[in-house]
Amino acid sequence: MGLISFIKNAGDKLFKSEEKREQEKADLITAHIKKFGFNTSDIQVKVDDDRVKLSGTIDTQENKNKVIVAAGNVEGIAAVDDWLVVRNPPAVAPVSYTHLRAHETPEHLVCRLLLEKKNILKTRT
Repeated sequence: MGLISFIKNAGDKLFKSEEKREQEKADLITAHIKKFGFNTSDIQVKVDDDRVKLSGTIDTQENKNKVIVAAGNVEGIAAVDDWLVVRNPPAVAPVSYTHLRAHETPEHLVCRLLLEKKNILKTRT
């Protein structure tokens, strides 16, 4: 989630005139996202001047990034306010931290960790 900036005077020309209301602009941006093959049924698009707010849910992080770029790559849009939530976030592997003791070198650490692993395996069998 966050605010992503874009070049306002670059991108696809969806708005034929500046007089379009925000809801009409939001509908055009929704159609623009949909034309790239994304399901927009769970995505809400709101336009406030030169800023687009995207909220709702989307299936993957990769598709979220692509939808943000599609919404921001429109002439007249300077920023996309991302409030999309990924339904299936990628699994994150657990992180383990091991610190060097005062007298250890990295080589000693490797030996200590291997010995600890060997001892753990012995106790399990």
